[in-house]
Amino acid sequence: MLRTIGFSKLRLIAVDDTSNQKTRTAEAFKPYLAEKQAAAEAGGWTVESVIVQGSPDVAIVKAADDPDVDLVLIATHGRTGIKRMRLGSVADKVIKNAMCPRLVVGPNVDIDMATYSLTRILVPVDGSDLSEQSLPIAKHLATLTGAQIDLLQSVSMSSGMMVGDTAAGIDLMPGAIDSANQYLARLAEGMAGVTVSTSVVVGAPGDGIVGHLTSRSEEHTSELQSLAYLVCRLL
Repeated sequence: MLRTIGFSKLRLIAVDDTSNQKTRTAEAFKPYLAEKQAAAEAGGWTVESVIVQGSPDVAIVKAADDPDVDLVLIATHGRTGIKRMRLGSVADKVIKNAMCPRLVVGPNVDIDMATYSLTRILVPVDGSDLSEQSLPIAKHLATLTGAQIDLLQSVSMSSGMMVGDTAAGIDLMPGAIDSANQYLARLAEGMAGVTVSTSVVVGAPGDGIVGHLTSRSEEHTSELQSLAYLVCRLL
């Protein structure tokens, strides 16, 4: 997929976290990087390997600030709860602080890269300018790959409202869903030249996104989730 969208060079970075004795040292990283570099070069990539010292998230963000870097590809362990709070998430910090586009691969991704092709791009939006920053990048990727863009917005459940001094249960969902559909239709109109579908889901955004992916998995799989906090701009 990366070749399809124009990438030909890789820079492999390993971070020697000197403050954590449980992680690999710079010397221990050398054979590991050499093995990974050889495998990537065998696949036709031009590869550079770098070992840096420091806090992993700070070192990666600093490396991403290099003008030569167009994309950060990072895997996440998907830790939750107390373990996540105690250890923090390097991926989360890179997502929030790196200035170039980020592609994050979660622990549940299981695909055959030899036959992988990008056919659908899921773009969740919420009406904010921040969420819409993903749209130009998603359109660019769709233009290069021929992929379809799935625009998705979630709306919250019905809420009560006061009528005089009485709390009355007012079903606000029909109006909210209608507004969301109109909003997505306007966004789709601005993405001429690529195939776009729109969907509105009810519930919390995270649950809505996962539920949408699950419901569509039998038809097609959205290979890339283009979230606003994952993709900010294309250099």
